[in-house]
Amino acid sequence: MTQLPSEYPVLAIHLSDKDLTPIITSSSSTSTLDSLTALTSSALSAKRIGHRARLGRLQRIMVEYPDAGTVILETYLDAPPAPPGGAKPPDELALARLRLQRQRQKQKKGGVGVGDDDEDDMGPPALVGLVVARPDDVHEATQAVVRVEDVARQFQAEWAAELEKDPTFGLDDA
Repeated sequence: MTQLPSEYPVLAIHLSDKDLTPIITSSSSTSTLDSLTALTSSALSAKRIGHRARLGRLQRIMVEYPDAGTVILETYLDAPPAPPGGAKPPDELALARLRLQRQRQKQKKGGVGVGDDDEDDMGPPALVGLVVARPDDVHEATQAVVRVEDVARQFQAEWAAELEKDPTFGLDDA
């Protein structure tokens, strides 16, 4: 999964959750990571605005700068729905405790994320991917964004499988 940036060395690739936690990044410096995180925050704001304007679920955005400038491809992967007839869910009280614990962890991290407010905190996280390229590399960037989506879905599926085994998966011990 982490080999993705090395498959596309001329591109900047970044995958994170709505709390801006990097999952995969091609960044090798703090300043580049800060820039990719800022772009991710802007992408999530665009998604939230589209959602509030009732434009439906946003899937991708392409941003092109004039005069042969940078091209940014943004992709949004909502949390997958829970499979029907899956593992027995925890009782309501346990579920409420888990939700409260997750909310407290978010507050410790500095507040709620900038993504949709209606995401189920008990499931795999919604993710956002970015691919930043020069105009000459747009074809490669479109291929890379498809790979980012594949990796993101794989990550979400593995997260869901872990949650099925242990409903407290993803919670800190603190």
